[in-house]
Order: sequence, then structure tokens, then C-alpha cells
Amino acid sequence: MGTPAENSRQDLHPESREVIRTAGAILAEHVRIRILRSPRPVFLYHVTRTFDELNTALAASHLPVPTTPAQRLCLHLTVAFAQHLSGGANDEINSLHALFERAAAANDEYGPLLEIGRTSPQSGEIFDFVALCGALTSEGMSRFFAPFETGGRAA
Repeated sequence: MGTPAENSRQDLHPESREVIRTAGAILAEHVRIRILRSPRPVFLYHVTRTFDELNTALAASHLPVPTTPAQRLCLHLTVAFAQHLSGGANDEINSLHALFERAAAANDEYGPLLEIGRTSPQSGEIFDFVALCGALTSEGMSRFFAPFETGGRAA
């Protein structure tokens, strides 16, 4: 089961798109400021680029179709953070977030990646990419940024 963006092109209302773009920009900056203090700066640099690429694609009025596990995770986090920013008042974003959560629960590779970096609201962190990087092997890190094979799995 893919994410909503993988199942079909999802056109967005302008208000939803802007909230999602704002969330993506905040998340990219969140990761960017941690690069220099991180034990894994190259990994975080690539995560930042992923958020930036998705945000650029959002300018085209539709939800981008993820082509890598990194894009899938970053888009999911962006939609989740957009839901937070909108205070749950945007039905389109709420629906997208619910679809992403169901997709994560149904995918035995994607769901665990999401769980590894989830943090408590009290931590002040949005998502712990350093923890995710620490849980991935060298091959896993390469697969995280590699295009999907047929069937939505990483190459």
C-alpha cells in the first residue's frame, strides 16, 4: 500500500499547499541547524535536500510523488507537521495525514523507519533523524536515498 501521493496525483487547495510548504521549510531548517553538531552531517545534509526538493515540487499545486524512502518519510513528516501548524482545522491536510499514517502502519519497511525517529512532544524535537541514521546500516542509508524498485520498495 502506497502513500496517497504514490497512488495518484493529489491536487491541493492553495491554502493547504501553503501550510504544507511552510511545514516543509520549517522541517528543512530544523534539520539544517543540526548538521554541524551532528555525528552524521552528510546524512542530515541529504535529508535537508530531500525536504527542499519536496518543497520545490509542492509549488506545482500538487502533492509530489515520492521516489525514494527518504522522500516518502519527509513528505509524511511534512504533512504531519502541517496538520499541527493548522491546528487540525484543515480537513484536506487531516485526510492526507490519516492516509499517510495508514500507509505507514501497513508497510513493514516504512512504518518502522517512522517509529525510530518519533520523539515525545516534550523533547522539543520534531523527528530524530540522528536516531534514524544510527539505526540504519551503511546499506540501509544508501537504500534510504535510492529510488524505489517496482512495488514501492527501495532498490
